[in-house]
Amino acid sequence: MVTTLIGGILKQLSQTVLGLCLRLAGPATRQGCKRALIALGLSLLLSTQLLFQESVFQYFSVGETLESMWQYFLDILVIAVFMMCALSWVDWQLPAPGNARNLALAAAVAASVLLGMLASTAARYGMGPYPPEGYLMGDATRWMLAGGAMTLIYETQRRHQANLQQLHAAELRHQVLGNQMIQARINLMEAQIEPHFLFNTLATVKRLYRTEPVDGAHVMARLKAYLQAALPQIRHGLPTLTSELELVRNYLEILQVRMGPRLAFSIEVPAHPILIPLPAMLLVTLVENAIKHGLNPSAKGGSVAIQVFDWPDGIAVEVRDDGVGLQVNAGTSGSGIGLVNLRSRLAALYGANASLILLQNHPVGVIARIEVDKQAARVVARQTVNLPIQVSEALQGSPL
Repeated sequence: MVTTLIGGILKQLSQTVLGLCLRLAGPATRQGCKRALIALGLSLLLSTQLLFQESVFQYFSVGETLESMWQYFLDILVIAVFMMCALSWVDWQLPAPGNARNLALAAAVAASVLLGMLASTAARYGMGPYPPEGYLMGDATRWMLAGGAMTLIYETQRRHQANLQQLHAAELRHQVLGNQMIQARINLMEAQIEPHFLFNTLATVKRLYRTEPVDGAHVMARLKAYLQAALPQIRHGLPTLTSELELVRNYLEILQVRMGPRLAFSIEVPAHPILIPLPAMLLVTLVENAIKHGLNPSAKGGSVAIQVFDWPDGIAVEVRDDGVGLQVNAGTSGSGIGLVNLRSRLAALYGANASLILLQNHPVGVIARIEVDKQAARVVARQTVNLPIQVSEALQGSPL
């Protein structure tokens, strides 16, 4: 009866104190209050073992039993407080899991038990006489085992919570990446079959069929080849440098008919296929920028040259124009949204193993240079399941 009453009072008191702590304290202090209340509750729970000893009430009165229980509660509480402080210090100094943290936790449990027993023994017995050494050593061993078990449970729960948080963060990242992938595919489709480009090209074909049917048939053939090269990229995800160059060639041949003598172009590539994966429409976008910002503002137009440099450790692609250059047209400064997006897509694929830079061409114009590390390209090619089957099969004997 008395024990139940005391337990109810302590429970109500602990709930009140916990509520105040949660309302008034920050996250770190809240965690400390929770640990303190856990230590208080465990100490109270362990001290009740005196009540379950055989014939305890036959030899001791209720008052003597409660007094012994109170003294035992204080002894346990002192050890629990030392242990709580030691474990909190380990959490602060070594938050990351590992062997160092495990050793520190074991040392903290042992040290806190010894210091707690030393403090409680000194408080209870003063200058002596003290209990036998065997009794004290047995008590210390028992509390070390109990403290070690509770610490193991706490550490398991802590790691489980950390794993859940990491899993939740990974799910959020996966969801964000999924949304970005959907949006990227929509943007890619819009870029590959841009209405302006199609309408202008079809209008050119219509005009040429009336005046110069041979040239009209040529533009129609180039448009068909462009679409045949562009549409599979939507299904396969990542094109290769070779397929991108073929797309650029068809794109430039169509624009050359439309722009006439204001556009000249050249493409210099190695004889062998280059199967390095690239973000879709990367080269076409660079060529489009060269024409839009470099050649169109110039009354006489200009030329676009694409050249591939292949060496054992890497590969570089340059898109050069002899248009108005960086100084005249501030839109080609290299910090525009389009170029930022291209760099982001390249970094998402290769990280720091690829780059896109803009340089001043001489005497006029701009150079857009892409560099890719071949070893990183091999890794990306193996990890990319959306590459066309023939590309994956060809990787073994590729000069990549």
